[in-house]
Amino acid sequence: MSKIPIFRGRTAAEQASIDQASKSYEISEEQFGGQLEGDHEVQNSSIGTMLPTSESGDGLVMQPPSMDSTGLVSRSDFVDIGGGLADEQGFASEKPIPLWRQMLGVYFENKLAVVSTGVLIFIVLFCYLGPLIYHTNQTIYSTNIQINQPPSANHLLGTDSSGFDVLGRIMFGGEYSLAVGGLAGLVAIVLGTIYGMTSGFFGGFVDGIMMRIVDALLSIPLLFLLITIVTIFQPSAVVLICVIGFTLWFGNARIIRGDALVIRDLEYSQASTSMGATKWHIIRQHVFPNSISNIVTVGTFAIADAILFLATLGFLGRGIPVPGTDWGTMMALGQQFILNKWWWEIWPVCIVFVVTVVCINYIGDALRDVFEVRLRQR
Repeated sequence: MSKIPIFRGRTAAEQASIDQASKSYEISEEQFGGQLEGDHEVQNSSIGTMLPTSESGDGLVMQPPSMDSTGLVSRSDFVDIGGGLADEQGFASEKPIPLWRQMLGVYFENKLAVVSTGVLIFIVLFCYLGPLIYHTNQTIYSTNIQINQPPSANHLLGTDSSGFDVLGRIMFGGEYSLAVGGLAGLVAIVLGTIYGMTSGFFGGFVDGIMMRIVDALLSIPLLFLLITIVTIFQPSAVVLICVIGFTLWFGNARIIRGDALVIRDLEYSQASTSMGATKWHIIRQHVFPNSISNIVTVGTFAIADAILFLATLGFLGRGIPVPGTDWGTMMALGQQFILNKWWWEIWPVCIVFVVTVVCINYIGDALRDVFEVRLRQR
């Protein structure tokens, strides 16, 4: 036998409670200026604001918005609750600033970095696109050109002791210096980031062993280490990239390791661990993104250091082998003629080299601020 539900009416106490609640939020017909004729019009009207009144001691009453002559709600009745300015539709017009615009804003606030970026772009275009416009011979010795000639219409910066055009030689050597330095710096920051982040995140015994290895490598003078390795192996562009890249990451690893030690113990990393996140997930989602500021900074400085060390090796006769050249080799050849006042063989290449390194350092300093989360607008 199925059960038949029995419906009962409300008790007196229940009905009294319902009536009391209805009076607290009652909207009278007079408040709407006679515009409303029934409950269905109340439902179709705009919702007003809840305002406390002194006339009703039971709580709040619904204060309806004002209406114009047509009986419609005006734009002035809309209240901006988003903190922004209202547009012509009456809604908030302020939108969140995109992340890339925030980063560009921080970067352009650094005037030195902006100027350095323009200068560095000019140097790169000068080295790689200049030979397409200013044609010179930089690979074959010519007996038709006199050596150590001063600047002239045919050779804007004169010729060197081998008869090569100095301006074209600066372009030719810049291609090697920028390419080798950039790739060597990239190798150094990749190795330093992986090594330092692994050491700092796992900590304990693993961190102790890995850092003692770095300390032992840092105790060796870097220049002597570079000269020793280059002397053992025949210098070439690939060998120099590997040698410089594999010896510049020691200091970078220590910096990234310090970030990993701090970030792994922060609240959001601990919360991810308690929720079952893997170590790779924490490194990928928390440690690496929050270390990107230092990674980019030390990576930029690593490129400048790589160009500097390549020039040092070239100055000591261990740079790019002939017929190639680099800025360090050019400076080594040009410094022999300082006493002869043949300035075009030494000063132009020195200026280009120093300006390039300084510009890269200024850009790295600005990139640190760009990727710093605390400088972004909320």
